[in-house]
Amino acid sequence: MIVTSEERPCEREHDGEVIATLQLPEGLTGDLKINLAMLDGCKGAETAAKARQGDDRTYYGRPLGPTMANYQQGWRDYTCSLTVSNHQGGPRLTGHLH
Repeated sequence: MIVTSEERPCEREHDGEVIATLQLPEGLTGDLKINLAMLDGCKGAETAAKARQGDDRTYYGRPLGPTMANYQQGWRDYTCSLTVSNHQGGPRLTGHLH
């Protein structure tokens, strides 16, 4: 199943909001290493974004980036996003993050 991202206005319901766009380092050797590098790279942006929200909601970080096949072709960009759901069909954001 392929899921594509699409830009949506923050005033309408949406799954997540981009909080950072970063680049993976060279030399990673597999999907697990890529995923761990993205999780680690997103930590700072995620912590800062969560701290700015000032409400009692639970927020979840979601890194989105290349698979090993894409990485081997030179794709290094990845995106850090924040959402209010940790499962499909869960709550959605209804406005801008702070």
